Amino acid sequence: MAHRIKSTFERLQNGQLNRQQRKQLQRKLDGDSPELMIIHADAAGIDIGSRTHFVSVPVDRDEKPVREFGSWTADLQSMAHG
Repeated sequence: MAHRIKSTFERLQNGQLNRQQRKQLQRKLDGDSPELMIIHADAAGIDIGSRTHFVSVPVDRDEKPVREFGSWTADLQSMAHG
């Protein structure tokens, strides 16, 4: 069985971050603006996984702003064509 690496969020919940990691994370959370800055309004956000990919566009751009695509060639072509 492969050992899965835990995310920062999971480690934070379980108290597994060291003092320096907690301070760095707190500085990021305490920043001036917790929102992400929009650099290119016409770009989509893509979360790439080994089995599926999630694509997100601004809510006002599509009636279904978040879509899930598989990782097979046909799915990737479908994702590329919208």
